[in-house]
Amino acid sequence: MKRYLLISILIITLFFSGQVKAEELTATSLLDEVASALKQVKDFKGTVVSKIYLDDQVIDYYAQIMKSKTRSMSQNNFEENKNFNIEEVKLLNAIPLIYLPPDYNMIKNSVPIGGQSNYQDPFYNLDNFYDMELLGESVYKDREVYIIQLENMFVTQRLFFDKERRGISKIEIFNGANIKLVSINYSNFVLFDPNIYLPMQIEVKNSRDRILMEIIYQNWDVNIGLTDFDFAKGFDDTFKQQIEQLKNKIKYSPRNDKLYWLLSDLYKKDGNLDAAVASLKDAIRIKDALKYRKRLVELYQLQGKYREALAEVRLSLQSNYNNSEMHYLSGEIQLQLGKIDRARNSIEKAVELDPDNSLYLEKLYLIYSSLADSSNRYMFDRARRVANKLVDLEPKNKKYRIYLGDIYLEQGEKLKAINSYNKAIELSPQDTWGYIKLAQFYKKTNQEDKAEELYRYVLYLDDSLENQKRLANFYFEQGKYKLALKEYKSLNNRSTGDLELRLRLAESHLAMEENQKGLEIFDKILKEYNNGDLYLKVGSLVSKYNLDAAIDIYHLASNTEGLLTSNQIEEVYKRLGYIYFEEKSQDKTKELDQILKINSQAKIYQLLGEYNFAAGDLEKAISYFKLAVDREESFENHYNLAVSYLLVDHFALAKNETNKLIKEGYLKEAKNLLQVIDDMIKIQEDYSNIYQPGRINRIKGDKFRRQGKFNQALLKYKESISENYDYELSYIYIGVISGLKGDHLQLQLAKNGLKDKELELLEEILLCIEKVKEF
Repeated sequence: MKRYLLISILIITLFFSGQVKAEELTATSLLDEVASALKQVKDFKGTVVSKIYLDDQVIDYYAQIMKSKTRSMSQNNFEENKNFNIEEVKLLNAIPLIYLPPDYNMIKNSVPIGGQSNYQDPFYNLDNFYDMELLGESVYKDREVYIIQLENMFVTQRLFFDKERRGISKIEIFNGANIKLVSINYSNFVLFDPNIYLPMQIEVKNSRDRILMEIIYQNWDVNIGLTDFDFAKGFDDTFKQQIEQLKNKIKYSPRNDKLYWLLSDLYKKDGNLDAAVASLKDAIRIKDALKYRKRLVELYQLQGKYREALAEVRLSLQSNYNNSEMHYLSGEIQLQLGKIDRARNSIEKAVELDPDNSLYLEKLYLIYSSLADSSNRYMFDRARRVANKLVDLEPKNKKYRIYLGDIYLEQGEKLKAINSYNKAIELSPQDTWGYIKLAQFYKKTNQEDKAEELYRYVLYLDDSLENQKRLANFYFEQGKYKLALKEYKSLNNRSTGDLELRLRLAESHLAMEENQKGLEIFDKILKEYNNGDLYLKVGSLVSKYNLDAAIDIYHLASNTEGLLTSNQIEEVYKRLGYIYFEEKSQDKTKELDQILKINSQAKIYQLLGEYNFAAGDLEKAISYFKLAVDREESFENHYNLAVSYLLVDHFALAKNETNKLIKEGYLKEAKNLLQVIDDMIKIQEDYSNIYQPGRINRIKGDKFRRQGKFNQALLKYKESISENYDYELSYIYIGVISGLKGDHLQLQLAKNGLKDKELELLEEILLCIEKVKEF
């Protein structure tokens, strides 16, 4: 409570006290910031590897460079004016701006491109050549960026400025007709000194996303204090030269395993992983050392050859079974192969051998928590013990406190959960993650006012797009559409090119019953992207608020030639059929609701239950069937209620209703229904202790189904099948829902995924469903 009051006082103080206006950001100020950061680089040294990708070959260039404030030196292994009469190379040489930190001029002269050469700095004097504009904010590769545009009559360039690294992460270049020419992507950033981030890899791609050129910084050092002695000493040999020298040594010492180890390391640095593996295998043939096996595993992982990596780990464990690192590597590889139970066993063994290793413990916690659910409390208990151990080992690690809070919350220990989250906040009061977790806690425990205050405080601490989205989404989920709309509008003004945000903005207008504004935004989005999947997504969103408008969207999609695939066309027809059915059933339901005001006979409740049953809304169907039973204990009413309970896993209640049928003398029907219930219980038990790919989405589907939300459940079961085409339990549920909704094509596809007893069970459940529909 004390903590909550403190946060409330802080929020009130911050939101109602005078605010100091931040300095206005402009395109010029951001680019000046880039130049200013690079001025902190006093010296640097390293190798620049360039690769030109032509249609039939890859041409490699190497250049070693070093520079201090007073001297510079470079050593190239290519002819500087080498001219290829190839369109790709011409395009590279025509790029009007390429950002090559930390020293544009020196790096440019070390790579095989021409381009502009009339400036030392690519950002120097740009306002004389371009109209410069700060377009807004966006998210690029999960990182928040500003978008800066440079434009003249010949070319347009869009620069992505990383808000955290304070540097360029991407450049897109368009010609005067606004046709994209190339994109320059910067990655593998390394932090040198407190404020100097430099990319270690740069890729230039054409408009078809085909790579034209790659620049790689190797063995890079910054601000190491280069002296005249360093320049007098010159450069180390290039990798190719070192490789040749080692090969010569091996000729005279072919049984020296260390030489093969060194050769493998050079091949790895040179990017030739196949040769690195071959050399390391030569070393192992001479001496089967543990460190050689570990490196071979790492090389296989880099190549994505996880089965080969696992085979090496197993060979190593035959003679080094008590090596914790090898067990941990085994667990990591098993995770990459999707074998989570085997991964758990390997990580558990690593922890047994090295019980205080926080890296191993954290991985084990993540495995336990991914396997834990309401039906598997054992894994929750294990995750809790590991989280407690992590907290004991590193009591000042806020992340571990949050792990522990998450487990407490899942186990219903709310006071311990909130204390754990508060402890994480105390350890790092400026970090937002603890506050976000606390807000999620309050939201989950229906304390919306406290959750809202915390989301607003998080936004004050870090005014990022993601945090403002959290607040906007919170308002939307709480039905506070006016507040949500305000935040989405603000986000839309800040952001550039965020499609999901624009969709949310349009949906908020619909939720506010501002249909015209919302539909205008949707229409603009559809015209801009002209994408079949997007039409389906927009149609689904609009159908929640305006069925007529959704019908128009689906008709437009189906009538636009070449827009939809055959599967998408089938989906459109299915959705149109469902909408027409919904309209009809809604009209009928309205009529019945009117009758209820005058006549509350059981038959009316039975009909209302059956309409909602066929529409897939089991929550409402059960409510109406219960009202029908209260008024008339007939065979139909008890049977309808029993089948409805069966479909949402309320097995005890389903059996209770079935036993009432036995008392009424309906022995044959009751016996069949009891057998179906028992078979369903048995198959769930069979799958409860088995991990298979797709299990997590199947569990999420189960949760929706048990809540009576069959449409959401169906999506999760389909995602489960996409992960594991052999997951028969998900096929059963897809078949059940398809049979309920009358989707015969989808039902047949579900049946095709089943065999033997699983198919027989689905057929029996479908007979029960059809019986309900016949009444």
